[in-house]
Amino acid sequence: HVFIEKPMAMNQEEGQVLVDAAKTADVTVMVGYTQRFSESRRTMKSLIGRGAVGNILTVNAIKCGWPLTGWPADPTKGGGPLRYLGVHITDQILWMLGDKAERVYAEIVWNQTTGAEQSCTYTIRFKSGVLVNVLCSQNSEQIDHLEIIGTDGRISTDWPADVIQLQSKVIDEYRYPTTIRPEGDLRPATYRDEMQAWIDSLLEHRQPPITGVDGIRVLEIIDAAFKSAQTAMPVTLR
Repeated sequence: HVFIEKPMAMNQEEGQVLVDAAKTADVTVMVGYTQRFSESRRTMKSLIGRGAVGNILTVNAIKCGWPLTGWPADPTKGGGPLRYLGVHITDQILWMLGDKAERVYAEIVWNQTTGAEQSCTYTIRFKSGVLVNVLCSQNSEQIDHLEIIGTDGRISTDWPADVIQLQSKVIDEYRYPTTIRPEGDLRPATYRDEMQAWIDSLLEHRQPPITGVDGIRVLEIIDAAFKSAQTAMPVTLR
């Protein structure tokens, strides 16, 4: 069985090779999208499941960090903020929505020294009609922000602070704008819970919570963002 860090491959096609090999060998693959196990994002997912925001209309996401160096800055080795950072926030979006992405449009400003992306914005249209806007950059302070707006409320979280802000017409205790702040540093628990989830899936002979197919769906969107930026056209997903 294999636990592989994000991103699982350079592109969707390479990711499929891994999934096919795992199927042939009768083993499972779990992709390390750690933030699924952060306290704020798990709470966010739960509140959305309770209908806190009603029908989701749009998602705004930001995943930024300081300038990349070494292999993370080299696109020939899988570097660049889209593969290094964008995959994380894209997985979060797919997980929160549980919906099929249909179309991607992207604009990229390139780093003239490394050849990787300096900053990128991309939109994702989902089958349900939900529209998503994402900013990914290696030219700012560390930001990991996810905001979901619906017909009956809104909710946002910031990582690693794990602060939640929400307002809901559906859940009385959150009828007015509310901020939930965690106690202590939750990051060690995030990594522990990720590993425990993988181990439990092996002991219980079931698929892990983040499968190779999940990893491929992320890469499908990242690949489409690159293609869209290069062609200046939206890309319809298969």
